Amino acid sequence: MPTYGQYYFDGLNFSTCVSVYTDSALTLIAPDGWYSQGSIVREMLNSILLAASPCPECIVPCSATPLTASGGEGVYKATFSFGTDTGAAIINFNVGNNQNPIPDKLTWTFDGTSASEYSSYLGGYLQGYLGAADQDTSGNDCTCCGDCYVAEYGANGITVANGSNGVARTGVSVFNYISGSFQASGSTQNVPAWGGNATGDQTLNECDPSSTTLANVPYASFNATMVVPVPVSAGSTTVEIEILAPCEYTFFEFTVNCPSLLTGFSSTTIQLTEGASCGIALPSTIYHAGVNTLGNSMREPAYGGTIPATPDTQMGIHDWVFEDAYGVTQLPAGWYGIQNLIAGVITAQVIEVSSDGIITTINNCPACSNTIYLSGMQALCETFCDGVNRVITTSAQTVNCHDYPSIAIGDVIVGTIIAVGWYAYAATSTDTATGPFQMIEITTNNVINDIKECSGVTCVTP
Repeated sequence: MPTYGQYYFDGLNFSTCVSVYTDSALTLIAPDGWYSQGSIVREMLNSILLAASPCPECIVPCSATPLTASGGEGVYKATFSFGTDTGAAIINFNVGNNQNPIPDKLTWTFDGTSASEYSSYLGGYLQGYLGAADQDTSGNDCTCCGDCYVAEYGANGITVANGSNGVARTGVSVFNYISGSFQASGSTQNVPAWGGNATGDQTLNECDPSSTTLANVPYASFNATMVVPVPVSAGSTTVEIEILAPCEYTFFEFTVNCPSLLTGFSSTTIQLTEGASCGIALPSTIYHAGVNTLGNSMREPAYGGTIPATPDTQMGIHDWVFEDAYGVTQLPAGWYGIQNLIAGVITAQVIEVSSDGIITTINNCPACSNTIYLSGMQALCETFCDGVNRVITTSAQTVNCHDYPSIAIGDVIVGTIIAVGWYAYAATSTDTATGPFQMIEITTNNVINDIKECSGVTCVTP
């Protein structure tokens, strides 16, 4: 195990400095040997630091296993390795396991980019410190949450309106995650003052005005979800996590999942209105990072009860949305028609995307006015050309509301997933003896893959 001490270096950071000293005036050179800070380790030889290397004991492999910490005020740091994986790495962050927890803030840094923004199923877009304030915007004490260093942050403690009330904390202990636990590093870090909810420095909850014992939005920050883009072109394989815990009795839990490609959904191009987004072509693919894939089994009945998880194959409210499967480019703000999969049913929906890159509205499109009719499934197209009369009586609609003459390859049948194969289709309820009709091949997820018609006993392209 390493031993800790107070040292000083002659540079902006430990990775690029030249030497280590034992005094703040940088006059007393430290002995030769190995030194580390955070996840970086360097050997000093003849009073000169050699190349920086990652500290093996300090790097945690990405996984779905959460890290948990509790205790006093501090700056908590951990480094995770993505290995060779690419895609989008999802971070789930909880600042407590109750309806209105003590505040903490998580910042990730990867490949030169840092961010402290989240989205949650109940709270939507969130920034900075999450949890509960000591005082709400009306100046009332929040009896629905515990005090957070009221003596340190002023008589009112941490408030919704003013954050830390201009108070910065100096000499805060730093804890590094090493060999399975957060350990005191022996070093300290200053925590700057931060502003209220309106500044973007925090998104703290407050008490319900009608009941000071309940939070305004219980569990608003539960399973706050962050997205770290890890494209193939990334120049790094590790992500740095820093959690600022400004209060005594802090508790937090976070998970750094390994990168994987985001799930895509067929969509329209950007539209100006909700109405314009339904019943039109879906030539694009957009990608989401779901914020409710874990659900919430902890929410008590008094606050609405448990929230079931939403599968990753379903787009939902407050999900992050992107133009690419790596989470690099957020989807521009506006309206989009999408093809969603809800409980096994293909559903035409419309979403509104905010300037923060999350879904703020999701509604079903109105029922389509154009209907086609389908027969039963056959394995071969030519079966419909064999002279046997078959009924075409099952009504259906497409996501983009095409009528019989407009049906095209790539259209999607709305509704329950149907068997892959060939179907006769017509404009009215009819049969193959009466017609007219054509045949469509339906593949996975109700996608029309081919269109044919009979020429004698043979299927040909119309």
